[in-house]
Amino acid sequence: MPQLIRRVLPIVESEQVSGMMRVIISEVSRNSDLSEAAKSLVQRIVGFLERYLRIQSEKGAIRDDIDFALVAQFFAGSLMGFVVRRFLVGDLSLAHYSHEEIALVLTRTMLDGINPH
Repeated sequence: MPQLIRRVLPIVESEQVSGMMRVIISEVSRNSDLSEAAKSLVQRIVGFLERYLRIQSEKGAIRDDIDFALVAQFFAGSLMGFVVRRFLVGDLSLAHYSHEEIALVLTRTMLDGINPH
């Protein structure tokens, strides 16, 4: 999971993607087509994470008695919230964290609760 976060963060935090996100967020409340497209994108991301978690469970890397959809929602929401605060809102209190630190803290925080006992 940390590797996945390390790969995703540079893409999401790139100037091109963050600029596009700023436009989408500002327009989504006024444009129902864009709103549907944004929902669809988030659903695809969460679906990917849910499938990833199921595969990890089948490998024995995480427990199988969890709500995979809810954990995927939690994980995606945490990461998106961090990106929004850090790059779209410009929260300087988050600027000094490296991708490695973000990946490790988010992964440890989430996975410690769903690791096999």
